[in-house]
Amino acid sequence: MTDDQKDKIIELRKIGIGYRSIAAALDLSRDKVRNFCKAQGLDGYGAELKKKKEDDIYSKEFCKNCGTRINEKPTGGRPKVYCSQKCKRKWEETHPTMYQCVLLLWNRI
Repeated sequence: MTDDQKDKIIELRKIGIGYRSIAAALDLSRDKVRNFCKAQGLDGYGAELKKKKEDDIYSKEFCKNCGTRINEKPTGGRPKVYCSQKCKRKWEETHPTMYQCVLLLWNRI
């Protein structure tokens, strides 16, 4: 791997491009790109490496329904959006999701 390729990998990872896409663009194997990124501290999902906006940070710290601060310990899972199940249910009641219903009618001969 050349120095130019290393610089390009770092540049592409910082804008959120995945290992496979980088490997295909630079004609390298995905494992080489992944191992280099791990060594540089650029591992994880590409979307997480994008610079976070203040709105994203705000939305992860406060409940989507009531606005109270969520005390969340860092875990490997999905970040919390609501402070409790009660708030989640209340949000879902006031903001119903509309689904399209597709009906299939079969004509019998």
